[in-house]
Order: sequence, then C-alpha cells, then structure tokens
Amino acid sequence: MFKFILIFLVIAFIIGFGTLAGIVLRAFLKARSMLRGDADKQESEPTKNPRPRRRRSANRIERMLACAVCGVHVPESEVLRAEGKFFCCEAHRQARRTTGGV
Repeated sequence: MFKFILIFLVIAFIIGFGTLAGIVLRAFLKARSMLRGDADKQESEPTKNPRPRRRRSANRIERMLACAVCGVHVPESEVLRAEGKFFCCEAHRQARRTTGGV
C-alpha cells in the first residue's frame, strides 16, 4: 500500500502537480515518521525508571541570612549557626569563636 501511494505521488510530481504532490508527500512522510517514532517510544517505556521525579517547588521562598563575619547573604538552609549568630562557612564560624567576636 505504501509503495502504491509513493509511486502515485512521484508520478503526480513528474506530471506537473509538483507543488501539491510535494506538500502531500512531505505530510505523508512526516506522519509516517511520527508513527514510527511513537512505536519506538512505546517499546522503550518499560525500561524507563518507573519512579516519578520529584519536582522542586518554584514557589518555595527561602530566607537569606547575613554572615556575622563578612556580611555575605546565605540561604537559610545552608547557613551555619553558632551562639545565636549565622555564618557563611566553617572558617568564619571558627574565626568568630577564636577571636571572640571579630
């Protein structure tokens, strides 16, 4: 069936229905490739990981806290806390402890 349609479109193209046959031929080939692509996807689906991905919430807003030593703002989830103060890294937390309040 496919060969018959293809031969018909090629003959129509040669005879003089160039533009129309070209459009129809491109549409037919596009539909055929899409159908084949869908079949390939269906075959590969069972091998995919069945666990759904966790989506990160785009609406999640996190407080930014300033480091007590340098003033750099760090997300609350990444900040280091000591003696009621916030620090951007372990070195600043240690520096604050050893200098006694610098």
